[in-house]
Amino acid sequence: MAFLFAHPGALARVAGVVGALACSRGPALSGASGAASSSAATRVGASAAGQPEYADAEWIGADCDGKCDTTRVGHAIDTIVIHATEYADWQHSVDELLFAKGKSVHYLVGRDGRIAQFLPEGYVAWHAGNYPMNVRSIGIEHVGLLSDGFPEPEYQASARLVRHLLDKYGIRKDRIHIIGHDQVPDPSALAEGAPPCLEAPAACEADDRYGGIHHHHDPGLFWTWDEYLARIP
Repeated sequence: MAFLFAHPGALARVAGVVGALACSRGPALSGASGAASSSAATRVGASAAGQPEYADAEWIGADCDGKCDTTRVGHAIDTIVIHATEYADWQHSVDELLFAKGKSVHYLVGRDGRIAQFLPEGYVAWHAGNYPMNVRSIGIEHVGLLSDGFPEPEYQASARLVRHLLDKYGIRKDRIHIIGHDQVPDPSALAEGAPPCLEAPAACEADDRYGGIHHHHDPGLFWTWDEYLARIP
């Protein structure tokens, strides 16, 4: 299931080992290029009070207990990870993000272009199945099934959100820094800091070293990457 992207509690991190498995709580990791996180406290304070950090988003705050870390101090945001919820409708996707333990995300984009923020950007969402990736990334879920395409309003809204994040954090617009969940290295198979899969989506899906610890395939083969990047202003 593409939406199960957090590390289960049974696979707790090993004390003192940098780059613990998947999305469970982990030790601080070395910083990455991009905007520094020194202003994270200000952003976290605003959104934690119920104010979204993106003007076109609504705030749907998720409880962080057992599904995220409340700080990423010392780690710059330099990557955006694209997900698909594997639900066909908004409400089931929202419910999963609110109530499922061990997984979380920053933003959700609906098929009609609606956007919700669940966690402050300064929080570490457990979304990628790779903790070193989590501490340096923003996770964006998209309502939809891997077996279907995604409608134009969803692509357009997502592209505008991503453009905002690229500008805010100084992230490059390319397929190294805007990636799918299926490109995330499996931390049990590849060394910490391994780059994302840069092959065609079908090849990344077929390679069990990627997709995070649980080898996810979202956003799937119906996500049109070239057209999506072209939509980002």
